[in-house]
Amino acid sequence: MKNRLMGFILLTVLTCLNISCDTSTDIVQVKLALDWYPNANHIGLYIAQEKGYFEEENLKVEIYTPSDPSTVLQTVASGADDFGMNYQPDVLIARSEGVPVISVLGMVQHPLNSIMALQSSGNKTPKDLKGKKVGYPGIPWNE
Repeated sequence: MKNRLMGFILLTVLTCLNISCDTSTDIVQVKLALDWYPNANHIGLYIAQEKGYFEEENLKVEIYTPSDPSTVLQTVASGADDFGMNYQPDVLIARSEGVPVISVLGMVQHPLNSIMALQSSGNKTPKDLKGKKVGYPGIPWNE
């Protein structure tokens, strides 16, 4: 699974940069803005970097957390960043507003969200939440 993810990441980066299959040894600088501080969602990128997968493909990838992660779509659209991680709903909204960005890769296969409650609440199963208000981060459905 890890090898397939790394391969897919590399293939996507190479395809998006339109790198030809010649024997050129020119190093391609790539700037990748994260959507938040480094976490489990980003592990594939750091493994690829640590194992030298990017270097093997003549890529020098700068992975960084922007001072304001909410601006990733704008920095990619302006060309300040080559790639950026963002949440799917935000990308869809940006596209509908004419922001010139596209999705090229899904970093996780399943949502990593969870629901928690205080132990003292008595909520032990999803059934216990019936009829209760549940807070969930993201874009409100009415926007």
